[in-house]
Amino acid sequence: MSFSLSLLYVPLTGLLNKLSKLQEKIMQVHDGWTILSGKRRLLSIMFALQAASLLAVSGRLFFVFRMMSQEVLLVQCVIFSAASILTRIVNIAPGGLGVREGIIAGLGSIMGFDFGVCIIAVGIDRLLTIVMCLIMSPLLYSGAKRNTSIPTIGSG
Repeated sequence: MSFSLSLLYVPLTGLLNKLSKLQEKIMQVHDGWTILSGKRRLLSIMFALQAASLLAVSGRLFFVFRMMSQEVLLVQCVIFSAASILTRIVNIAPGGLGVREGIIAGLGSIMGFDFGVCIIAVGIDRLLTIVMCLIMSPLLYSGAKRNTSIPTIGSG
């Protein structure tokens, strides 16, 4: 009898641990939302920045598809962009490698685009994003360093 109860103990312990972690995450979301709901201006700025990000990704995808001589509408690129942003939730691979490409290529094939062309377009978009980060990061870092006291390697 005690052996059969011990067999139940192990799965129940794991379940209780997962529930406590879930409760902790829910409390963190609640605390964050409480802070944000008190600062409506900050919340509206966050929504505006997310909308600008959506439009920027849409514009890049529109440019890339047009560069590849594909007839694409800006509305379709907004749908691709929204799907791309939603793939940030999925953490199967580091950086979402392959997830974003697969979802956008699947969506593109549903919309009538060639699967391979969509994967290449998203790959080019990812490459453009990396290049822009490599260009902007040193510029932003040097600007921030000039205006604040950011410690450098070997100082202190």
